[in-house]
Amino acid sequence: MKRRSVFLIQLEILKTIKQEEGITMSSLEIKIRTNPYYLREYCGYLEFFNLIKIKKEPNTQKVFLTKNGVEIARKNCH
Repeated sequence: MKRRSVFLIQLEILKTIKQEEGITMSSLEIKIRTNPYYLREYCGYLEFFNLIKIKKEPNTQKVFLTKNGVEIARKNCH
């Protein structure tokens, strides 16, 4: 199996969040097929560039797209 680039994984994260708004980090981890450490790192980059918003709740973390994230997801994720 070929190793995926960071850019492709981040696009896959945006695509998945676009399909399921408010997905939990653990569900996203399963769908993207990456470990939790790197998923948090990739989501941290996306949050830094204001593409996603991570909402921390007592037992979970939910991920939402921002307005910029919706635009990018619409343009690049078919």
